[in-house]
Amino acid sequence: MRTAILTWMIARCSFAQSAQEPQVIPLIVGFHSESIDSSYVASVTLILDDTTSIVVDTPSGTNAVGREGMLTTLINDGQLLPDQVNILVITHGHPDHFGHDMLFTNARHIFFAFEQTDTAFKPLNYQNGVAVLSRNVELWQTPGHTQQDTTVIVKNVPNQGTVAITGDLIFDADDASNPSSTQTDIAWNVESLLLNRNRVLCVADFVVPGHGAMFQVTPQMRQWARCEQVAGNQVPVQQTPRNTGAQLIRPSIFQRQEQLGYEN
Repeated sequence: MRTAILTWMIARCSFAQSAQEPQVIPLIVGFHSESIDSSYVASVTLILDDTTSIVVDTPSGTNAVGREGMLTTLINDGQLLPDQVNILVITHGHPDHFGHDMLFTNARHIFFAFEQTDTAFKPLNYQNGVAVLSRNVELWQTPGHTQQDTTVIVKNVPNQGTVAITGDLIFDADDASNPSSTQTDIAWNVESLLLNRNRVLCVADFVVPGHGAMFQVTPQMRQWARCEQVAGNQVPVQQTPRNTGAQLIRPSIFQRQEQLGYEN
């Protein structure tokens, strides 16, 4: 850790001298395994946009290995210490996506429609479901997996175009390729999930999903999302999801336990 801090101190001098093109840096590459002993590690991402630094999600409070990995990469690759991060965004309220918020002591902490800095608590300024965080970064309200999902949209990223950091709106690349993915089984509202997933896939070139590596949006994914070219932007053809056979409201926790093999 000492070596990492010295590296940061040297590199930070050059970082502060000029505005930067937006960068999206994985701090933790998320993953998940579907089993009785299921394991969920959320993606944690750093965004650098000009002089604004944004962290999206943190490891769970009991994931000590994830915490150390996040901090080391933040210092080495992001050239930042935790107390220099400007904004922390939590994509939704599941405990695998937050737990180390307290490390970012000087950041604006944003969760869905609200933000808090120190003791100041106030609504976030959304216009038509979009809040601007910096020159190239927007926060979109995208409920579906939960009632309070948000997606971070980063525009003009060199060699990547528009990058969407989705939390569990999109679990992984397979989830984006399959509208009848098993992840719809645990969605708060399947119809909303599919509509907002399509909305994101129609504008993003790359996606950082909630539990997988960053992936490029493919023509097949856009086809599943039913996009068409309108005024230079990909948008959903219609706001009606395909019939996946899934119920619109998620099953109870007891039904989900039965699906995974738990005994009541």
